Formats: sequence, C-alpha cells, structure tokens
Amino acid sequence: MDTPPTPVHPAANEEVASLPTGELPQTTLADIDLNPDLYDSDYPDSTTSLPTVASAAAIGQDSATAAPTSISNTSTGNRWPSRATVSMQEMDSETSFQDVDLELKQFTFPFDEGYAILRSDFDAAPVIAAISNQQQSKLVNYIDENLLQIQRKFIRNQTEVIEFYSFSNLLAELEAIVNLLWTSIHKKNELFGQVEYYIKLLGDLEDYLSHYESIFDDHIDERNVKIDNVKLLYFFTFFQKIDLQLSVVIDGYVASSGKPQKANSTQLIRIIPIVSRLRVLIVSKLEPIRIKLNRLLEKPPNRHIQSDAQKLLNLLELEVSRLFEGILDRSF
Repeated sequence: MDTPPTPVHPAANEEVASLPTGELPQTTLADIDLNPDLYDSDYPDSTTSLPTVASAAAIGQDSATAAPTSISNTSTGNRWPSRATVSMQEMDSETSFQDVDLELKQFTFPFDEGYAILRSDFDAAPVIAAISNQQQSKLVNYIDENLLQIQRKFIRNQTEVIEFYSFSNLLAELEAIVNLLWTSIHKKNELFGQVEYYIKLLGDLEDYLSHYESIFDDHIDERNVKIDNVKLLYFFTFFQKIDLQLSVVIDGYVASSGKPQKANSTQLIRIIPIVSRLRVLIVSKLEPIRIKLNRLLEKPPNRHIQSDAQKLLNLLELEVSRLFEGILDRSF
C-alpha cells in the first residue's frame, strides 16, 4: 500500500487560497474533547461545601475519590488551639459585621503555648495500624479532586462581575483539606505526600490571596471603628493552624511503623520562601485598614474613637507578628 502524498502547504509569505471543507468524524471530535465535564453548566456554586472526612468515607470504598475510613475525622485528630469555632455561615451572615470586640487582646494563642497544646495532644494520641497503599491512593485522589474543584470555582469567580466565591468561602473549603491532611498525620502514619500538599496549599493561597481585593469588611471613619471580627478571627486562626501543624512535622515524630518521620531539608527550603511572601502579602492586604486607623490616631474626633482605633491597631500588629512564627523560627 502506497503512502498518501503529503499535502502542499503555503509558504510563509503566501496567502491561503481556500480552507478545507467538510466535518470531522464524531469519533475524532470525541478524542479531541479531553475533559467534557470541566466547564459543565452544572457548575458547583459557592454554597456547595466540600465533604468532610467522615462524609468522604461514606462515598463508598469502591469510589476512587473516597477518603480512607481508617482516618475518619475525630475530636482529637483535628484539634488545634483557637479562640473560637467559626462556621462559613457565620462568616457570611450580616450579623457578623459589628463593632470589633476591642476588649479581646488576641485572636490566636502565643506560638509556644499553642504548640505545647498541639504537641501534647499529638504525642498522647494512640498508635494505630498504618493505612494501606490503596487507602493512601484514595486519599490522594480525593484531595486532588477537591483542590481542582476549589481552583475551578476561584477561576470562575475572577470572570464574574459579582463575586460569588469569597475568600472566606475559599478558606473554609481549604480548611477541610488541611484537617484531612492533619488527621492522616495525627494517626502516626508515615509521610506519603502530606508535606507536598501543604506546600501546594500555601503556594495556591499566595495566588488566591493576591487576586482578592476585599477580604475584611470594615467601616472605619470618624464616627465608627467597625470590622467583621468573625472573618478576622477565622483568617488568623486558619494560618496559625497550618503553622502549628507544619512545625510538628518539621520537628518530626515516630510513625506507628517505628520509623522517624519529618519534613526533609528540600521541603523546608521550598516552604520558607512561600510563607515569607505570604506574610508580606497579608501585611499589604491589611495596610488600607492600618492607614485608616493611623489617620484617626493623628486627628482623633473624640477619645472613644481614638481608643478603639488604637486597640484595633494593636490587635492587628500582634496577629501579624505571629504569622508563620513557628515555621520561620525553624528556618535557622
């Protein structure tokens, strides 16, 4: 059988006389459409929350995206020091916009205190049998799928005129993944990629955060010092959670198999620049609020506003100083 002749292509300086006519076979079109569901019209909206670890296990053991049942969510597995438990509904409710509790001196624990609590809980957790390779594979698939879902909603949000996927929504869904990662570590499993996912989460957060113009709802002027303190609380406790968990992994632990586990030097080298940039980015996002507060302090309309502005400014500066404190201390 003779090889068919190669079609003659026009030269670079020649104009195409005519375009080919006809339609591609349906089988060819099917091969070209590599991911037909990527931009499906039934796109999940911002009100659709990611499944918890327990509900993921309920998907079924035959599902490729089901989380392993042996690392189901427990009261101890996802414990971390915080000043309050905040739900996504509370963050998005109108009642959360209120005068900041200016008698509250801090949103997060001092790092040493928080680390001592988390480490004590971690060391006291019972040692159980390690999860199987099949369960590890299911966990990885589950996390990958949900990270992709978050990314797709974020990208779609950038193309919409009205924001439907707030940064608070995004943090709440990322926290579900962080809890899952920590549960797998808390059960004294060997590390099989959890640190890489923490690195990816932090890198994605840097990109996500830079694209959000409004993160904290505030109303600060000569008559009011108001801010959405629920979002502020959730924001700082979320980042301290990651800081504490990664600090435990960097310091190391002994897995149920008896093998020492800890983040390696290459992973630490990758983490440090990301958290350093994230810290600078967070400071820049808080800068408009700091400018408003400093203006009120320079020319206070009355003592009450001056006092409130100073207390809020002190609170923000304290929380910023604690951002990734544990990870950065371990870089030396």
